[in-house]
Amino acid sequence: MRGTIEGDSDIVALVPALVEPVCQGRLPLRKIMREYPLEQQIDQAAADSAIGSTIKPVIRV
Repeated sequence: MRGTIEGDSDIVALVPALVEPVCQGRLPLRKIMREYPLEQQIDQAAADSAIGSTIKPVIRV
C-alpha cells in the first residue's frame, strides 16, 4: 500500500487553491473521500481504492 499526504506540493499555494472550490461546492470532499479505521478496515480501504469505489480513502489512526 502506498499513499501521500501532500506529496511534494507547495502547501502554501495548494491549500488556498483548494479552499475556494470546496467553499463554492465545486470540490465535494465528502463525496470523494471515505474514512476507514486502521484496526478494522485497512484492507477494505485498499480494496475500495483499487476498484475505484472510493477515490480518496482516509485511514484513521
